[in-house]
Amino acid sequence: MNQVLNGVSLEVYHGDFISIMGKSGCGKTTLLKILGGIEEATTGSAVVGDINLSSCSDEILSDVRQKIVGFVFQEFYLVDSLTLKENILLPLYISNKPYREIESLILENAKRFEIEKILDKYPTEVSGGEKQRTAICRAIINEPKIILADEPTGNLDEKTAEDIINILKDSAKKRNKCVIVVTHSNQLAKEADVVLQLQDKKLKTI
Repeated sequence: MNQVLNGVSLEVYHGDFISIMGKSGCGKTTLLKILGGIEEATTGSAVVGDINLSSCSDEILSDVRQKIVGFVFQEFYLVDSLTLKENILLPLYISNKPYREIESLILENAKRFEIEKILDKYPTEVSGGEKQRTAICRAIINEPKIILADEPTGNLDEKTAEDIINILKDSAKKRNKCVIVVTHSNQLAKEADVVLQLQDKKLKTI
C-alpha cells in the first residue's frame, strides 16, 4: 500500500477560506476526497460536525455528500445530454422540496452566478467559465456547509478564474460556508485566509 498522507491534522470552521497547495501527486486530491467522505482514511478519522466519516454507515455518508458537502472539480463533470438547468437540478431530484420551490432556488442561484440567460443551453454550447459557474451552482444548490474545490480554475483563463475565485470567496465570507480549495494557482491561493502546503505527506502553513 502506498502511503499518501502521514500525520495530517486539519481543523476548519464556518467562514474559513482555505487553500491547499502542493506538487502533482502529493496527495491533495486524496485529502479532499477523505474530507468529503468519498474515500476512507486507512488510519485516523475525518469528522464533519459530530459525524465521524470513518465509522458511519453508507447511508449517512450518502447524506453527508448530498446535504453537507458540495464538490467542485476542474473538469466540471456536467452531463452533456442535459441542459445547464437540468445539470443543476441533479442534486435536487431526491429532495422532498416542491417543484415550485426548486424552480425558485435554481433561478435565484443562476442569477447569482450570471447564468440565468443560458439555462436552456447544453454544456457543449457554453464556455469553460460558464461550465464552471454551472458546476459551482450545482455544488451549492443544496446549501452545503462545506465546499470542496479541486483545481476549480485550472482550465480557465485569468479573468474567468478571477470571477470563480470571487464566487468561492463570497461563499465563505458572505454565506458562512467553509471553503477548501486545492490549487496550483498563486492567484487563487493569495485570496485564502490560510494557505497550506502539502509536502512529504504532511501539511504546513505557508
